[in-house]
Amino acid sequence: MFYHSTKEHTLSTPFEAETLTSLPKVDILYAYAGAEPELLDDCVKRGAKGIAIACVGNGNLRPVWRDRIRELAREGITVVRCSRANGFVNRNGAQDDDALGTVSGGNLSAQKARILLMLALAFTSDPAEIQEMFDRF
Repeated sequence: MFYHSTKEHTLSTPFEAETLTSLPKVDILYAYAGAEPELLDDCVKRGAKGIAIACVGNGNLRPVWRDRIRELAREGITVVRCSRANGFVNRNGAQDDDALGTVSGGNLSAQKARILLMLALAFTSDPAEIQEMFDRF
């Protein structure tokens, strides 16, 4: 299967960033064998409203991370699953995004997903709207 992007160029997005004086804090975490879920809590304690996770494989997460991410989503923290390499993270692929309350980062790196999530959170906290932004841009 070939991937062909039909996403809009970021210059044509509806974000009116020039009116913003600040952006919500979004951190990046890297998933790896043995990484503890307390890393997620540290981000939130330091004021993060969102977290972009550079996951393994197709956005895979350790079970203990999934449990904590599900709780964070209920608390209003947005988590985006991204690839650590050049892969594509499918929505509801390796993880059940609907059950976890996560957003699939598609082909965006954690660094790019962080920027888009900061912009998205400046306008909405609705995970469905944020996912639509990730699908569209």
